[in-house]
Amino acid sequence: MTIAPFALPARFVALSLTLLAASAAAQVVHVPGDFPTLASAVAGVPADAVIVVHGGTWPPITLTQPVTIVGSPQVTIDNTDAPDLPNPFSLVASITLEGVGFGRVTLENVRTWGFADGGLFSSSGEGILGGGFAELHLVDCDVQPAQWVLLTGQAQGADAIAVDVPYVLVERCTIIGGLSDTDDCDYPSNPSGGAAMRMPGGTIAVLDSVVTGGRGPIMCFSAGHCPGGPLPDSDGGAGIVAHTVLPASSTITGGKGQPVTCGSALVGTEPDGPAIVADVVTDLGSALGSSGGAVLGAGWTLSWSTSPGAALLAFGTPSTPPLDLGDKGFLFLDASTLHLLVVAGGMAGLSSTLPATAGLAGMEFGVQIYDVASKQFTRPVVAVLRP
Repeated sequence: MTIAPFALPARFVALSLTLLAASAAAQVVHVPGDFPTLASAVAGVPADAVIVVHGGTWPPITLTQPVTIVGSPQVTIDNTDAPDLPNPFSLVASITLEGVGFGRVTLENVRTWGFADGGLFSSSGEGILGGGFAELHLVDCDVQPAQWVLLTGQAQGADAIAVDVPYVLVERCTIIGGLSDTDDCDYPSNPSGGAAMRMPGGTIAVLDSVVTGGRGPIMCFSAGHCPGGPLPDSDGGAGIVAHTVLPASSTITGGKGQPVTCGSALVGTEPDGPAIVADVVTDLGSALGSSGGAVLGAGWTLSWSTSPGAALLAFGTPSTPPLDLGDKGFLFLDASTLHLLVVAGGMAGLSSTLPATAGLAGMEFGVQIYDVASKQFTRPVVAVLRP
């Protein structure tokens, strides 16, 4: 463990990043440049490599080994009209995870998007689907399924993220479940909206993010054909479905249920989806924040609110999963990489210029404050360096 000198607070982040880099060097490749396409880079790099993608729109990819993908600028992975064979009526996910049971996939400044032709497909394809990894980290990402166009018949909105991964961390992301819809009245039932995030057995930390379930379909019946009993179950989608949810400074909502009409008369409204379906929900609070994404060579600022007096700024590599310290909160950092700095408590902050070293692209780091008076760790801030 390294104790950084109090006299050099502005250099603390840069110094800590340099120390972390010495023990966690990863191969960094560029698209285009080292590889002509994102798919060729994914297939050609070793495990734990960093792929810097210089913007653009790319077709769906499958990840079979731990990797970090950084968009510089934002990269879009588009599943427009890409069938999920052997099921030709569903779209393939923009990103499919097919790991072998270990490692971390990190996505930074990545967007999933697409259009689903309703005349060809009945399900819009997830933004991220699959599993086989110990953890999935999403930083500064925008994740949603394809959006419906040229709709005929019923259309199922897919989940934005549906993964079998024990631990997912989301920092400064927007995640929206797929909307379900229909092109005509008198269907006896219609599908509910897609969830924003679905991993029923896992733990999700949601930091500084907006998470919204997909809206349900617009329900209507022609005069004389209204259902005689309860209205069909076509609700808005859930915001998050998981075992444990750890939110901080985030907005999490279910998708909107839609009005139901019979002819011109309003006869009811479908329920909104639940914000969170989980066994455990622990709010991490908002005592720590940052100025946003971490760009090589640029300024970066932390701000915090703790008890008056001294506090400790803890800096290191995010751990898997966070360590539950009971009444002391959660430690989200790997203790073997931890660097500490004594800082002022109360309403305070720290500004630093991040190093401009190209080889640090894709490095992921986390920060927490230890409140000495209350003997508690704050929520974390997580960032991934991008060019």
